[in-house]
Amino acid sequence: MMQLAAYRRLLGEIDAWFERCLAAAPPGMLACRKGCSACCRGLFDISLLDALLLKEGFGQLPAALRGEVLARCRPRLTELQQRWPTLAPPYLLNA
Repeated sequence: MMQLAAYRRLLGEIDAWFERCLAAAPPGMLACRKGCSACCRGLFDISLLDALLLKEGFGQLPAALRGEVLARCRPRLTELQQRWPTLAPPYLLNA
């Protein structure tokens, strides 16, 4: 788990760097702000460490909220499977 702690520190450094970039950018140039996630949604690769952190965070949510999240995800997964029939767990596209 030492690598995970180092990765968390790296993510903190990246977040701090990005905050500085946002602060230095001209107004309106970057739409990123707390609560915004529009450009973070989509199909893209994530590392196994990111997947582990997501799983850990998801597991810490209250059960009712986990259920809400899963309920919101299921229609999207169904849509993806209809458009992309070969998409199947574990969703490793570069294997």
